[in-house]
Amino acid sequence: MVTVLVKEVKHVKEYQLEYLLAVVEMKNFTYAAKYLNITQPTLSKAISTLEEEIGFRLFIRSRGGIILTDEGVKFVAQAKNVVREMRELSNCITRIKSKESEITIGISPVLGSILIPQIESELVKQNCKLTIHWIEDGSYRLEEKLNSESIDFAILPEENVNSEKFKITNLCKLEHVLCLPANHHLAGKKSVSTNGLNDQEFVILQACGAQGFEFKKLDLHPVKRTYTGQVTTAMELVGKGKGVLLIYKPIYEKYKDSCDIKAVSLSPKVEQNIVLAHRQNAEPVGTTLQEITKIIKEAAKI
Repeated sequence: MVTVLVKEVKHVKEYQLEYLLAVVEMKNFTYAAKYLNITQPTLSKAISTLEEEIGFRLFIRSRGGIILTDEGVKFVAQAKNVVREMRELSNCITRIKSKESEITIGISPVLGSILIPQIESELVKQNCKLTIHWIEDGSYRLEEKLNSESIDFAILPEENVNSEKFKITNLCKLEHVLCLPANHHLAGKKSVSTNGLNDQEFVILQACGAQGFEFKKLDLHPVKRTYTGQVTTAMELVGKGKGVLLIYKPIYEKYKDSCDIKAVSLSPKVEQNIVLAHRQNAEPVGTTLQEITKIIKEAAKI
């Protein structure tokens, strides 16, 4: 059993801290015992022993429940850190033994269509023993998943990331272009102003939260809109003359030969900063954060 040194010579066992945090969470010994799947006397004994070993009381017990003492509040705050670190250490040992790192990265389907193949190719190129589990979802839901620790990283437009809560690393800038049917009257122009585009019917990618941002930024309020969640469907709709589409230039380059479409630059140029976001305390095991960032930045050179 892993132990934590307290008061130089006395030792607190990890399970005692786990028990303590359960009682604090449940605010009740009976509920905490059921949660831990142990008897209440066993739990009470473990907490009493813990209090004897550290030399002060953690709780004031009353008919109304339990209240942490001032010393208990300070001890619990540190205990949470210790338990979290011990769990991370346990995961570290498991991953080191497997000789392979695994991380989960969230990305929007739109960005994923161009970046996932690039990143996976770069992993092979660098012979990196890193397994990435990809989660494709909308930008706002990905930020929620990052906050709840359901994913390790998220690749998002910078404006969709709360920089106060997460660390961000710049990956690349992606230019937006206006994708048009090949026979559209604007298709022959080198660039177009967004002024006057409100009368155009737009195809909008529902999974691309960034599009809503760009529409506001460009003061675009098209009356006619067709929504789809798939990039290929959006491109085909444009090719069939259903409307025009704001899209990242690399995506247009990927699909231009398979659909009867053209792309025109916007004036002034519209670019979006794409970032890698992660929690403040994130540090993957086996492959360092710096290594992962380097690989993804290299792959994002589009």
